Amino acid sequence: MELKLNQVFKYFLFKDSYFFCLLLKVVAHIISPFGASTKITVLIYHHVLIGNNLFDNNSVDKACFRWQMRLIKRIFNVITLDQAVEFLNQGVIPRRAIVITFDEGYTDNLTHAQPILQEYDLPCTYFITGAAITSGHLWNEDINHALEYTHNTSLDLQMFDLGVLSTLTHEDKRSTASIIIEKFKYQTPSVQAQWVKQLILIAGSPSAPRQLLTAQQLLELSNCKGVTIGCHTMTHPMFSYISAEVAKQDVLDCKQYLTELVKKPIEHFAYPYGEYGKHFHAEHMNVIASLDFKSAVTTDEGAVEQQSSFYMIKRFTPLDKKPIQFFMRLCLNFNK
Repeated sequence: MELKLNQVFKYFLFKDSYFFCLLLKVVAHIISPFGASTKITVLIYHHVLIGNNLFDNNSVDKACFRWQMRLIKRIFNVITLDQAVEFLNQGVIPRRAIVITFDEGYTDNLTHAQPILQEYDLPCTYFITGAAITSGHLWNEDINHALEYTHNTSLDLQMFDLGVLSTLTHEDKRSTASIIIEKFKYQTPSVQAQWVKQLILIAGSPSAPRQLLTAQQLLELSNCKGVTIGCHTMTHPMFSYISAEVAKQDVLDCKQYLTELVKKPIEHFAYPYGEYGKHFHAEHMNVIASLDFKSAVTTDEGAVEQQSSFYMIKRFTPLDKKPIQFFMRLCLNFNK
């Protein structure tokens, strides 16, 4: 029954049924707050793939992303991050306002996501990790690749204080990858790089292909209509484990790199990992504020209200695979 309801939902959505879309607008309008309580929902994406990435809970497939964007275009008011900051400054926020963002700078952002965004004329901010553009890799993606392609049934990871972990089944590989990533993410970027190399040797896996945009592809993306490029640090460190001075230099390096590459101001920032009080603190917010950024986004869940700090903007992760649940959860997020 639930499957049929979702199929009917998508059917009328893609038929552009006037009464169906009007009904959804009314529902969204009723659920979302108004007046001084009006809020903005900022979406956070990473991957848009053909099919599902079984090692990545932060990805959506291309078909899912398409109906999500169609629904958002028909029912909500999509604005840029610049406009969101301007509305917050003015104290007047349009109802059902949504900002779309991506983190890291994966190749599929250009090849899969941006064509759909352009099809629906939707603006988007892409937060880029500078060193990942130069290297083509992110350490966590290299871990996923190593686990996916290992032929070993278990891995001796005692050198990382993880013991011996199973890689017998696909589910075992996925679980082991999650455990390793959770351990590695609290290390400095240099230690992460060293540990990943050792892990790949232990797994006996082939080298991972390039996963991130090239500099030329990033430039192409930045020149697309409605695209804003933001900073996501140079090396993606966890701020809680480095000094404010080191964090500041890392951010400056990325901001300078991106500014020189895309020939545009870099005015928005995304915290690595992004949970306030766990991955970054007030001193890091002060660093970002001192570097002339207009805003900084987190991974803390919720919506942006008029009293929100410009340097601690919450975001919503739209990973629902079923349109009815996606629509309702998105509507309800405006009340968080």
